[in-house]
Amino acid sequence: MISIPGAHCVEWFFAGGLSVLGRAGPAGSGDVHVLPTDDNIVFDLNFPGGNARLLVRRAELARFVANTL
Repeated sequence: MISIPGAHCVEWFFAGGLSVLGRAGPAGSGDVHVLPTDDNIVFDLNFPGGNARLLVRRAELARFVANTL
């Protein structure tokens, strides 16, 4: 859950497989998109009031995926 001071909390739910697909190339639809860069994975999360962009190191995401899927 992400919250911004003075705004409502927003929750996004997406399949863990999106993290796997996003490591190989752009993936996602609707409110959640995953984009790979050289060293990182970018999660773009959109909602009617704005958006959030999260940056995760590839190696850390790979460990997380290996431990959860």
